[in-house]
Amino acid sequence: MLALRSILARTCCIILTFVWSELLLASSAAAERPSLEYQVKASLLFNFLSYIEWPADAFTDDSVDLFLCVVGSDPFGVALEAVDGELVRGRRLTVLRLAAMESPESARCNAVFFSASASENVAHTLPYLRRRPVLTVSDQLGFLAQGGMIEFLITDKKVRFRVRPEAAKRARLALSSHLLRLAESVITD
Repeated sequence: MLALRSILARTCCIILTFVWSELLLASSAAAERPSLEYQVKASLLFNFLSYIEWPADAFTDDSVDLFLCVVGSDPFGVALEAVDGELVRGRRLTVLRLAAMESPESARCNAVFFSASASENVAHTLPYLRRRPVLTVSDQLGFLAQGGMIEFLITDKKVRFRVRPEAAKRARLALSSHLLRLAESVITD
């Protein structure tokens, strides 16, 4: 009887360990998977890069990658991993995740997405980026008013975006007319 209890106790422990590890793996996979909203935003962000023309001096040579930097906590999760390494305008896309724009790697950024956690970073970084050929994008409310170029918003449960072409022009970036037509609104100075 004692041997049977010992076998049952070990079997229960093994089953509980298996169930617990499965639950941990499932919750870990779910944590890595971004929401549908951020999957759509990641797709749009990637496509924006095709509709931007950088000045010739934005890259040291034709073999340099195009760097998309996510500043602050990354809401995209694995959604941007799918496009990391893809070609955009003849350049390989490299996604960098930065805690703040003060990082030494920030000098490599050709496009920056400021996450909600980087709101303080936006206020002092946008003036610095204003005349550099760097596309700036965020989903922070009022981002365009602070000098940003593209701002995501949710309208009727759909991801939309606004564009401020004058901010891009100051940074010597050319926005495609196709991108401007797709925008919910174009903010003029």
